[in-house]
Amino acid sequence: KQWYQRRVRGCKVSCYLVVFHYIEGELLATSHQEPHLWRSLGKLVGDISMSMSEMKSCDYRRDFFPWDSMCGDTTLQEIRHAFPADKLPGIQIDAVIDSIKKMKRALSDLPMQFIHGDINEYNIVLGAKGSLGIIDFNDLTRGYRVLEISHLLAYIGVCQNSNPSVLREIYLGFASVVALSSAEIHLIYDIMFARMTVSVTMGCKTILDGDDNAYVRKCVEDNARFLRGLLAKGKEAFDRDILGL
Repeated sequence: KQWYQRRVRGCKVSCYLVVFHYIEGELLATSHQEPHLWRSLGKLVGDISMSMSEMKSCDYRRDFFPWDSMCGDTTLQEIRHAFPADKLPGIQIDAVIDSIKKMKRALSDLPMQFIHGDINEYNIVLGAKGSLGIIDFNDLTRGYRVLEISHLLAYIGVCQNSNPSVLREIYLGFASVVALSSAEIHLIYDIMFARMTVSVTMGCKTILDGDDNAYVRKCVEDNARFLRGLLAKGKEAFDRDILGL
C-alpha cells in the first residue's frame, strides 16, 4: 500500500493504492494446518490491521448491519423469538443484550479504524510453503480496532474446538504487531461472546424461516458448542490462559 497522487483534469487527486497478491491454495477450513501457522496468521491480520489504520481518506461505516457486534443488541432484540435456549443453557438473552450495551459504552472511547470485519476460516487462504492470504473484503467497514482480533479468535476457536494453544498463538502473533491497550484487551472475551450469540441466533432464525441448509445447521451447532465452552471457561480463565492477563 502506498500513498498515490496524480493530477486528473487539472485537479490534484490523492488516494490509497492497494496492491493485492494472488495466492493459489486452499481455504483454511478445508486444508491441513501446521502448528507454526497460527502465530503467522495472527501476525498477518495484525499487519492488515496496521495497514488499514492508515486509511483516513473516507469515513465509511454502516448505520446498521445485523452481523456487526456493535448492532448485536438491536439484532437480538428484533429476533429474540429465535434465541435457542435449548442449545445455550445458562445464557439469558436479556443478559446478553445488556452486556452488549455495556460493551458498546466501554468501546466508545477506544481506537477506531477500517476493519475487515469477517476473518473466518472460509476467508483465509493457505498457499504453498505456508503462505497465507485473506479474502472477501465485502464486510469492510469502519469499526473499533479490537473487533478484528476478537472476531478472528471466535471463528478460529469454533473450527479448532477452542484449542487454547491455537488461540494463544494467534493472539501473540497479532499482539506482536498491534499494541492493544489494556482496555481493549479486557473486552475481547465480551466481543467474542456477543458475536457468537448473534451468529447462533441469526442462524436459528434462518432455520425457522425455512431458508436453511446443511451449512447453516452446521454453523449453528458448531457456534453453539463453542459458545457453551466459552461460557464454561469464563472470562477470568480466558483472559489468563489466552491473553496472558
